[in-house]
Amino acid sequence: MALVLTRGDLRPLIEDLTELEGAFQRVEEAVLQQEEGEAGYATYLPARLQEHQHLALYTTVRPSEATVRIWPDVGSTEHPPESHVMLLLDVSHGQLRAILAGDDLNVLRTSVPVGVGVKHLAPEATVYGLLGTGEQAGGHIRAVAHAVSTLERVRVYSRTPANREQFAATWSEKLGIEVEAVDSAEAAVREADVVSNAATGGNLLVAEWVKPGALITSVGGPPIPGLDVRIVIPARQRPSPIWPRFHQPGQEAPIVRHDATLAQVIRGEAPIREQEDQIVLYTVAAPWSWDGPIMQWAYDWAVAHDAGTTIDFSASERTELATS
Repeated sequence: MALVLTRGDLRPLIEDLTELEGAFQRVEEAVLQQEEGEAGYATYLPARLQEHQHLALYTTVRPSEATVRIWPDVGSTEHPPESHVMLLLDVSHGQLRAILAGDDLNVLRTSVPVGVGVKHLAPEATVYGLLGTGEQAGGHIRAVAHAVSTLERVRVYSRTPANREQFAATWSEKLGIEVEAVDSAEAAVREADVVSNAATGGNLLVAEWVKPGALITSVGGPPIPGLDVRIVIPARQRPSPIWPRFHQPGQEAPIVRHDATLAQVIRGEAPIREQEDQIVLYTVAAPWSWDGPIMQWAYDWAVAHDAGTTIDFSASERTELATS
């Protein structure tokens, strides 16, 4: 039987900031497993809906779980409700274990790996510069605040003043630390120990703004012109892709140029930086095996808290479900 988890079922997990530690542990385990070559496989298949819009199907298979994720790839980082569906399957024979609403989990799927990197690459950071105030920015500020106990203040910028003011007020209350809305990207970046660009519409960073010795996190996007950085990626292996737009089946996933892996830093096999003032870029640009750890974390929490609805899809008799 499969467990169905709606957005409402998962809300207690999402809103309880203390529960994030479980997600951190799962992602950190995945980082170390990928360093050992246990990255599994990933498949991306786009089906055209309209011009420049696709229905995206993304699957992953790792030694511990298999997943399917379906969402409309419409050129936006924010989607309407009920547009992101996640499936968790038993890796041994593919049996469906859970159907999960991905509205909130997808944000954590991206931001928790960033938080894990910050935890190990900037453990004593006090100032966080955040560019953007959308869904991804909300995930980033939550993950970074959890990762760094020394964090004292956040400076956030977005192009819309009302959005950054509201974002700052909301997260100041949630986190209990100072979140300040600033009127320029430069004001957010200068003097920040950690910088994240979670804004849509391109890169807002300028090399001259970045503090010596800072950590920059990236989930993709263009490089920062003129910025000399030490590049750290999660692990030495990524999932082998079946990626019609870029790769052929059986090819290994290309690994971007890097100077160290997060797994090496965690194990004490590589330094965070080679000089004290060296700027570090931690990039988690896809594909990596984050889907399984995040879905499994949510599934285990739901089982422990008796959340969701169990449905037997193989039942031979009709089952009436209560509606409200």
